[in-house]
Amino acid sequence: MSADKADKHKKQYKTADSISKDDECCFLFRSVFEQSSDSVIITDLKNNVLFFNPAAVQMFGMESEQLARQNINALAFGRKIISKEAHSSLIKGDFPEGIKAENLYMTRDGFFWGHTAISLISEYKDSEPRILFVIRDITTEKNLREELLTSREQLQNMLDFVNSMVVVTNGTEIRNCNKNLLNFFSYENINSFKEKNSCICDTFIPLAGYLTETRRGHWLKKVLRNKASSGDTKVAIKDPATGAIRFFMVDIQPFPGEKYYYIVSFTDITELENQKKLLENTNISLEEKINRRSRELFESYRKLAANEEMLSVIFNMASIGIAMVDDKGRYVRVNSRFCEIYRLKEHNVINSDFGEVLHETLRDDMHRLFMKYRDGHIKRIASEWKIKRVDSTQVDILMTTKWVTMYDGKRYLISTHLDITDKNRLQQKQREQERMLVQQSKMAAMGEMIGAIAHQWKQPLNAIALIAQCFKDDYDYKELTLDAVNEHVNGILKQVSFMAATIDDFRNFFKPARTMQAFEISSAVSDIVNLMLPQLKVNYIAVYVDNSATNTYGSEVYGYPNEFKQVILNLIANSKDAIAERRAAKTLKNSEAGIISIKIESTEKQVRIIFSDNGGGIPDEVMNRLFEPYFTTKGSGSGIGLYMCRTIIEGKMKGKISVINSGKGAEFTILLEKLIEGSV
Repeated sequence: MSADKADKHKKQYKTADSISKDDECCFLFRSVFEQSSDSVIITDLKNNVLFFNPAAVQMFGMESEQLARQNINALAFGRKIISKEAHSSLIKGDFPEGIKAENLYMTRDGFFWGHTAISLISEYKDSEPRILFVIRDITTEKNLREELLTSREQLQNMLDFVNSMVVVTNGTEIRNCNKNLLNFFSYENINSFKEKNSCICDTFIPLAGYLTETRRGHWLKKVLRNKASSGDTKVAIKDPATGAIRFFMVDIQPFPGEKYYYIVSFTDITELENQKKLLENTNISLEEKINRRSRELFESYRKLAANEEMLSVIFNMASIGIAMVDDKGRYVRVNSRFCEIYRLKEHNVINSDFGEVLHETLRDDMHRLFMKYRDGHIKRIASEWKIKRVDSTQVDILMTTKWVTMYDGKRYLISTHLDITDKNRLQQKQREQERMLVQQSKMAAMGEMIGAIAHQWKQPLNAIALIAQCFKDDYDYKELTLDAVNEHVNGILKQVSFMAATIDDFRNFFKPARTMQAFEISSAVSDIVNLMLPQLKVNYIAVYVDNSATNTYGSEVYGYPNEFKQVILNLIANSKDAIAERRAAKTLKNSEAGIISIKIESTEKQVRIIFSDNGGGIPDEVMNRLFEPYFTTKGSGSGIGLYMCRTIIEGKMKGKISVINSGKGAEFTILLEKLIEGSV
């Protein structure tokens, strides 16, 4: 400490000397105050520092003037040294023996832990009371306590890790034990155990051939003597859970740091003892037992080897590629099918990176994808891939992946790879065939439409012919006036307009919709019925459309209106043919009308169309095959009409179509959702 600092300290000490210099007591107090290794600080009742000793200056690393300006609570880190409530109670005299606490203090260079003793200095003469703070640096002591606590926790963890029952004892009392011992005796903690058994020897059962010394202290000496002479110590203890006697091998080791305490372990050897007694009772030699056990082990090993070989054969004979990748993205095992799919040799794949089986243009992206999947940034990998192989050929792969933790604790990615290139080609071919079926269905529907147009045009063509005849008659009889000409021309134009509208309906019907759109089921049904009505009337068939059940929620759906009209057209055409066949078979009288009934119902979410006729129904034996392509019950039928109905309703519009026999004919039910997922 410099001379200037020493002068400052002396001034401060003189302030302390001013407390009293009248007697020897004050001199002794001053000596203790100045020479104490603990910090001694005296504050006023507001905790402002008044006096302090040199140890306080050194402990807090402050100049004397700086320390003299402090409030005692400002020296602590975090919470106050003395709370407002404790401060009030101390002044009132509620703590005649003072207050003790441990606080974390700040210094110029860091922190230290201090044990703080706080007491009230009562009034002396005319001066007001003061508060005395004595602070002792306990940082080293606290660190040692924490290290001791950590060591005890580690020791407890080590004890609990041991499979045997373990106690720490001096032979008369138990200091500690592990969980296995508490579990065996069905106690929650060591205190509960010690309430019933102050010494572990209280649980011993004296039996011949086992430890019979159960006196406290003496049993431990017996164990130590046996260990010194390389002898074994075995003890019998009753199992509280079953009531059976169990046998334990006792081992003993000195407890580190404690002269008279030992770590005693009890290893359960009941099964070994029982086997030993069994061998003795049945005179089975140890050699024979070892041989039998060896045979069992050999048989187990043989079976294990056979299972391993079988699994290896299955692994390599699997029709799908299987690969195992470690968490660093390296292949550790692949089967032969995997190598065939990617056209690589197994030795070129093992230990290579996850993306090395692919073309070089894909490897970096595939490696980044693997790392994101491994680290959990993505939850799943897509199942279908179009992959470019190392040799630049392409293959379609169906892949499944799953992370698996093996017995060694390491994570591996197990993936299966199925070549679906041929399947995709077949599906593409099937889609092309379906497009051909759609075209055939369109052609069949076109035939129905042309027939309908022919019936639609008969009446206007007859009307035009009559008007032409009227032109000639008016001319012959000198009645062809301008008004007559205009009347005849307007009549012809009206009929031509009707015929043109019919052609427009025909053209619109065959114009496919590329996207789903909103349309009214009732309007679509009416359009087809009106178009087919003349042809149906010629065949003496009545059509009844009932859409009264759609007044509340309407009949608007999202879908393909022209394709839906094709479904209604097919059903009407089938009903017309069925009614005609009944008339030909004389099961429906010529005087009896054919009936087609179309009922439209709706709810908040669905529209239902119930289509029925009196055409005689469908034979039960063919009901299950009715919607198959090229299957027909009519001699001249193509067998694609109802197949296309199902394709349009269920495939394109995500609805349902079904059929039953009801009454005198068939009843088709079409169910459509008002809003199909993905339609808007």
